[in-house]
Amino acid sequence: MNVHSPKSSTLSVLRGLLASSERPGAIAAGHRCRSGGEPREPLSTVEACWELRSGMVQEWVADAEGSGAQELALWNARKSLRQEEMQGSGRWLVVDAEQEVCPAGWQGRGVDLARVVVVRVRDPVDLLWTVEQGLRSRGVELVVCRVDCLPMVAFRRLKLAAEVGGTRCLLLRGADALREPGWADLRVLVTPQRSTSWMKRRMRVELLKVRNGLPGSVFQVELDCETDCVRLVPELADSAAVYCSAGA
Repeated sequence: MNVHSPKSSTLSVLRGLLASSERPGAIAAGHRCRSGGEPREPLSTVEACWELRSGMVQEWVADAEGSGAQELALWNARKSLRQEEMQGSGRWLVVDAEQEVCPAGWQGRGVDLARVVVVRVRDPVDLLWTVEQGLRSRGVELVVCRVDCLPMVAFRRLKLAAEVGGTRCLLLRGADALREPGWADLRVLVTPQRSTSWMKRRMRVELLKVRNGLPGSVFQVELDCETDCVRLVPELADSAAVYCSAGA
């Protein structure tokens, strides 16, 4: 569902769409990896850092176009919601100015598009206002927003709104965001890597900020587009070390 309206009427439209007493689910119940189970090397070592809980704001920064940050962020959101058994609890609100976030491909990943509300807002002030209203709504489960410039005061307001509304927020940002401070619970930098197959996307992930945790972790992951599963990529042994260990 797309909403194109000026600010004067957007609030009433959002209230009608989001403050639903039914609180329908955005995640299809029982959605699993098509392979029938978890990948051989699950993200068990970093899942605790990634978990998107109620009241949290996560900032996923793309180091380059097509990095896979958006896909990885949404995968993490779906997994977190399934783990917390939040099926049937609310809508997803997508706020985007340039139509860079396209929910059409989410249906094959277990997202019911009838529960997704898309708002296209070009004015930066109206965009942040819309995100804040969504985060404060009890009918919203997750807010996804692609935003370039995010002043510290506005960032703080979004964080407080998420805590008040008990919602979750995914902020999709470009590399310019690294020059700005933020209030996110998690800031992740995603860099594209060479993949082994066109059906698999390999990414370098760096945890720049972890609330109540230690940042600085760097690892590679691989997203299987066919099975919708993510696994850690094993690090290759240093060739010089192997050469020495062989007694050469």
